[in-house]
Amino acid sequence: MYQAVLCNHNIDFLVRSFLKKTDYQLEQTICLVIGGNGTLHDSLNALKKHSQRQLPLALIPAGKNNSFAKNMGISLNPSTAFKQIITTQQAINYDIGSYIETTHKTEGYFLSSYNIGLEAYFASLNAQENLFFNKLHLELIGYLYNLLKTYMNQESFSVTLRINGQYEFFKKAYLVSVHTHQPCFDPRTHLQVPLGHANDGQLEFLVAEKMNIFKFLFLALMARMNKHVRLPSLKQFTSKRAHLIINSLEFGEIDGQEESNRYYDLNFEIDYYPFWFSSQS
Repeated sequence: MYQAVLCNHNIDFLVRSFLKKTDYQLEQTICLVIGGNGTLHDSLNALKKHSQRQLPLALIPAGKNNSFAKNMGISLNPSTAFKQIITTQQAINYDIGSYIETTHKTEGYFLSSYNIGLEAYFASLNAQENLFFNKLHLELIGYLYNLLKTYMNQESFSVTLRINGQYEFFKKAYLVSVHTHQPCFDPRTHLQVPLGHANDGQLEFLVAEKMNIFKFLFLALMARMNKHVRLPSLKQFTSKRAHLIINSLEFGEIDGQEESNRYYDLNFEIDYYPFWFSSQS
């Protein structure tokens, strides 16, 4: 018999308040999240921050961005998603990413992706300006407008990546993406098509550089069609950990949540967390 703790708004406070109550049997407790990617991301970070015991996370999708649920086989129907939870017999560990930002002395975890540069800037534009186009039912026009605006305004930047025991230097990078191997296709941007499997214990690092307008539009088109392409300007690496340095102010986003423009000095490492659902239900 398991009991569920509901995680919704004011998540950090909610988790801290719950964990202070010692009358709960934590070994028979799961954290039930009702929301989208952002709520799940915040719940994960609050539990990792405040709990020594890893309480399994369960999810009933109810957000604007439910790509995690879609890609992990969780139904978007609340009744079906709840059935997937109550019929589960044990938690399953899935890969997550961890990061430590030494410049700003912050640390945290991500379910799917940590993006810097072009993709993060594009997502920021979509969040701010697509409301106008959506009201006119011109979503594709809005997508193309923001795509061109991103390309025109996003300047290249230098990247230093220490990975697999060696340094990689990029003088004209436009995008840096670090993601777990679980599917993390984001319907808001269509720019990222991840690889690999949900439990392979590796992080995928993608750096896009020297991108002219034709390569950029081709990549965006292929990504919107959910097709993976390999171009010479796209450098991919796989590792359990890496050190990333960017000495210019760039847009960033973590699991689709915007970060302020900043410099980056990041140490990434693969981690895992237990989830409570069955994609077979």
